[in-house]
Amino acid sequence: MPQPRARRTVLIPALPYLRIGTTESIPLDEFRRVLDTNLTGALLGIRAAAPSMRKAGGGAIVNVNSIAGLTAAPGLVAYSSSKWALRGLTRAAAKELARDNIRVNAVHPGIIETPLAYDPDGNPIVPVDNLAVPRNAAPDEIADFILLAASDQARFATGSEVLADGGYMLGAIA
Repeated sequence: MPQPRARRTVLIPALPYLRIGTTESIPLDEFRRVLDTNLTGALLGIRAAAPSMRKAGGGAIVNVNSIAGLTAAPGLVAYSSSKWALRGLTRAAAKELARDNIRVNAVHPGIIETPLAYDPDGNPIVPVDNLAVPRNAAPDEIADFILLAASDQARFATGSEVLADGGYMLGAIA
């Protein structure tokens, strides 16, 4: 008879702080605030959760990243920088914590139907009309990917990156 799987601790740092600005225009304090929220916040969450996960016999950490961590996002220099760096944190933590049965993975959502998808005037930051799936993702669609990455169904994955972007990375469909 199969042994029941032990309950595991799960951490899901979802830190989507975004400020619009180019390399030349974003104020340095705003750049730092984005990094502190999106990157340092994830690091502090991992630091806080790892001891209890270790004590519980393992766990799963799923960093909610972004397509901005996979491709340049003009006008989002701070956000893109923080999300690219989150990839490095995810992989470093995956290597450091793997022997403690703690998996660390990332989900890279595309554009999600939240206020972050729009500029202050209500215009889409990233138009989706010409994409394979020409709409923003519903939050629950991304939550399903996150839950899968956190679940025992993904127990052999660590340091992995799951793309849930509705075909954004495929480029425009002519």
